[in-house]
Amino acid sequence: MHAVSDEQVEMLVARAKPRVELAMALPQFTPGLAEVNVFDVAGQRSVADRASDAVRNLGSEAVRRAKGGLVRDFGARNPERGWIGFAMFLSVVTSVLAAAFASGIRSDPADVAVAVTVLGAVAAVANAISLAGSRLHPLNRFVLRMQVFICVGLAAAAAFSFSYGLTDAATAQLVCLLVAAIVGILVVAMRWRDADGTETIDLSVERAYLRAIDEVALGARDVQRRLDAELDPATAALIARVRTALFADLGNRNAALAAFDSAAPVGSALIAAQTDPDRWLPASVAKLRRRPGRR
Repeated sequence: MHAVSDEQVEMLVARAKPRVELAMALPQFTPGLAEVNVFDVAGQRSVADRASDAVRNLGSEAVRRAKGGLVRDFGARNPERGWIGFAMFLSVVTSVLAAAFASGIRSDPADVAVAVTVLGAVAAVANAISLAGSRLHPLNRFVLRMQVFICVGLAAAAAFSFSYGLTDAATAQLVCLLVAAIVGILVVAMRWRDADGTETIDLSVERAYLRAIDEVALGARDVQRRLDAELDPATAALIARVRTALFADLGNRNAALAAFDSAAPVGSALIAAQTDPDRWLPASVAKLRRRPGRR
């Protein structure tokens, strides 16, 4: 095995540096982009490309499986895209609109009494349909929160209608409120009765994406093993030294390069560039994951 000379390292760093400096101007720059250039000047671009191709779709495929699992396991109750969530959202919107119209802020309450009644009825019916769709299985905690808005909206609509002397409209709103209250009580009862089922659905999305993170990490490790097997020890040592020198040289201009662990396996930067969960998780999930105490 030939020793890696300082002159060879300096020559390759000098060749890679202008390319990496150009890449650093890109908003999507990562240490992975820099490492690809190190592979390139070392004559191993094909190895880097194969590794990149192998990990490119790991995240998107894991997300697809996670979403498919939620649909399979929860159907209409799926916290992400189950139709119960859409029905509940419709109920929230119409109950809030009913309260807004009944308040008389923008129009005479008497003129919109029929509209208020129709909106309240839609809210109550959508709410009841949501309960029916659950088949009396626990609904997630966000449904419970929406239920509060529905009841408050219908209660406000009834109160406003009474205050303007619109007895018929107010009575209709009270009936709708009664329906929503019964639904709310049953939702609470279902969650209380089945504690295990409640925990399962409340944590379903988080658990689905934690499994996805594990799947991608496993795939990334497999790609890393294959990349290691493709490089002979001398080439791997050369790439590692060039990477370390290049990242140290440019580290004062880029925090990610400065923070990179020089002891990390060759190829780990370009693999991480596409398998880092923050890069492929849905934005809302990635944001929750970055909270203190989250994985």
